[in-house]
Amino acid sequence: MEEGQENDGVRQGWVMVNGVPTFVKTWGCWLNQSSAKDVNDAIVLCIPAAPGITDFYDKFLSTLHAELHLPVWVVCHAGIQSPPATTNLALPPLHRHPHLYNLAGQVEHKQKFIDQYLPKDKFIHFIGHSIGAKICIELMKVEEIASRTKQIHLLFPAIQQLADTPKGWQFTNIWNKLSPLLVLLAFIFTSLPYCVRCLLVRIAIAIRLFVFKIEPCYITAVIKLCNPESTRNVFFLGESGMSSVRGLDDEIYTKYHQHIRAYFSVSDSWVPLKHYNNLRKQHPKVKSLLLEPMYIHDFIIQTSEQMAHKISLEFKTFVTL
Repeated sequence: MEEGQENDGVRQGWVMVNGVPTFVKTWGCWLNQSSAKDVNDAIVLCIPAAPGITDFYDKFLSTLHAELHLPVWVVCHAGIQSPPATTNLALPPLHRHPHLYNLAGQVEHKQKFIDQYLPKDKFIHFIGHSIGAKICIELMKVEEIASRTKQIHLLFPAIQQLADTPKGWQFTNIWNKLSPLLVLLAFIFTSLPYCVRCLLVRIAIAIRLFVFKIEPCYITAVIKLCNPESTRNVFFLGESGMSSVRGLDDEIYTKYHQHIRAYFSVSDSWVPLKHYNNLRKQHPKVKSLLLEPMYIHDFIIQTSEQMAHKISLEFKTFVTL
């Protein structure tokens, strides 16, 4: 395990998980360490959306850490973030190890990360975004993890009929078929000077989201994503998710309903409103929240701080129960 490099209280580094070099970022304490400031003997563990580059979550998780005063960790998905040459690490190739990078492999990856690096005397508070929410639910099928879990916050959860959603249809019928071209474009992109890549990313984000004040961490995240290896693995994970995410895991929602909060957007092409209604109908004991229109599936770029504050408030209602 690489010792986390500290910068302004944030530690980050590469660790081996299930044979895959994995980037981890922590606020509060590094892996397998404890802090005198810990509250309730718990760690907040964020399982990101796909693609899962940790830099996307910097502002969100730093705000959450400041409000909760708890250690907050985020772990990237297996195969999505490529280690730099200076680490002497390399990702196992997809064509030889597809089982490491599909959805089931990502669940196993997170399970082994918890087993290896999260102190045994700590409880877990999960935050799962999009497909990360599905991974959290799958982890609750592991008794050793479920027995340590206190809270599960599912943000815009991709937990039902993913391929049947508008974005799922687009991915399957358009983007996935264009993946060889996009991998080629990623290869060309990586050959450009860094300053040019930054400019192109800034323009792309501004056009897509109509946002002109863009945090450097988001630029960095997109640049890390836009390399051939990461792009190829993202599409592989996406394809796996389309075929794997179908109905609700009723047993988990019934058994652990008191631990779960699910947050939905009024307009979400990945998680349509009918998913919110369906979860409420099938599992009324699960607290499902329909958020204000300002909160969208890709909240991390525009409303990170506001979302962190909202989750912090919900988090504290658990504590007082």
